[in-house]
Amino acid sequence: MKKIDYHIETLRGVAILLILFLHLSVEREFNSIKSSLDVVSYVFTNIRIPLFTVISGYFYALLKCDEIDRKKLISSKSMRLLVPLYFAILAEFLVERFVLNKNSQTLYENFLGDFFYANGHYWFVQAIFLIFLTYRLTYFLRQKTPYFTLVFFVATTLFYIFARNTALNTNFFSIGGALYLYPYFILGASYRNIQKSNLYPSLFVLCLTLFVSLFIAQFYCYFYGAEELFAKRSTLGILLGITACFTLLSIKFESKFIAWIGGFSFAIYLYQSFTSKVAKVVIFNVFDMDGYLALFLIIALTTALGILVHIVAFRYSLTRRLVLGLTKRKK
Repeated sequence: MKKIDYHIETLRGVAILLILFLHLSVEREFNSIKSSLDVVSYVFTNIRIPLFTVISGYFYALLKCDEIDRKKLISSKSMRLLVPLYFAILAEFLVERFVLNKNSQTLYENFLGDFFYANGHYWFVQAIFLIFLTYRLTYFLRQKTPYFTLVFFVATTLFYIFARNTALNTNFFSIGGALYLYPYFILGASYRNIQKSNLYPSLFVLCLTLFVSLFIAQFYCYFYGAEELFAKRSTLGILLGITACFTLLSIKFESKFIAWIGGFSFAIYLYQSFTSKVAKVVIFNVFDMDGYLALFLIIALTTALGILVHIVAFRYSLTRRLVLGLTKRKK
């Protein structure tokens, strides 16, 4: 890992840990501390997945994906994203059917539906795949037309705000999710160019001020019965997410340990259905723990198991392709 990217990998590590926290904190075993967990979940709900998306856009630009042949890009992203996605969906079905011995019509319906209407956390992989491919189609306009990226960013943001309550916000292949995440991807992809602009210092101050103000305002809304103002994918929530991501990119906080975790974020994210179940059995049933310590240990164990999945799968060509979507022995 190059030092110049340590802060990005750190943010990726922070994003995956936030995602695990918000997914795992809803367990009924944490009802005794639910009130405090709900506050944390509320104030970070508009940051976790958007941050993941901004980082994807950042690497899109860093790896110069615009210069890759479109057919090759489709092939590589299908391999990197869709193959492990559908492997994970199939693996989850097989475990539930033959290991947990579940056998119901709902199980089969969910399995078939996941290929087109991804349930749970799988939606993000489909959404980011769509974004990668469609964003590549705008390369000519971004290259030839001044300010196109800015117009595109504003247009996609406003389009989602006005289309989120229409049929366009569909779950089919996570199209609605892709529309929601598009502005964040554009922000990440254009961030390195923004840094070179004379407007960057002013933008940083503006985004920092807005982020801090909106972040504090969330607490007021939560405790005074106006939670819907910063609800997930709300207008203020989107503004908070955009300013938060820009601010976090600009601060350049680095942690080698969290950055190391960030390097395994795809496996941790994709296989959390399996790893979190194992972690919960160990912490809840074997050690009979609950409360904050139990949540912290479950997150830690889920993270460790996700890293283990990556390390083991990475050793062999077949599992490297199926489980991780990687074709070469490089991280």
